[in-house]
Order: sequence, then C-alpha cells, then structure tokens
Amino acid sequence: MVVEAIGQMADTDLLGEALTEQLEWQRGRLQVDAAGCTSEAWLWAAGDMVRGPDVVTAVADGHRVAASIHAAL
Repeated sequence: MVVEAIGQMADTDLLGEALTEQLEWQRGRLQVDAAGCTSEAWLWAAGDMVRGPDVVTAVADGHRVAASIHAAL
C-alpha cells in the first residue's frame, strides 16, 4: 500500500487507531530505522510523516525506502 501525502500534517486515519497507538512516535513524527522501517516490520514510512514538510528530503527518503522494500521482497 502506498499512502500519498501533501505536506500538511500526518493523517493516521488509514492506519487505524490500534496500529497508530502501537507505532513509535516522537514529537508528532513517526520513528523509523535507517531503512525507513517502522516498529512494525511490515510497515515503512518516509517524507512528511517522518521528517517534516521538505520535498527534497521526502524524495530522498522515498528512494531509500523503495530500495529497502525491494530488498525485503
């Protein structure tokens, strides 16, 4: 699943309340490892939700996370 965002604020409705509460958050940002994986091994995240509204960083994160997902498959 790919969730598109536009740089406003994290919309966690799609994740559901239970999963949102299970994930690790710090100051409103989703915590991920160096590969972009969240505390749930099957869920990766990048961009606004992780680092804030910066398009250059979001694109770089997207490339890094895509490579990580590809390697996991």
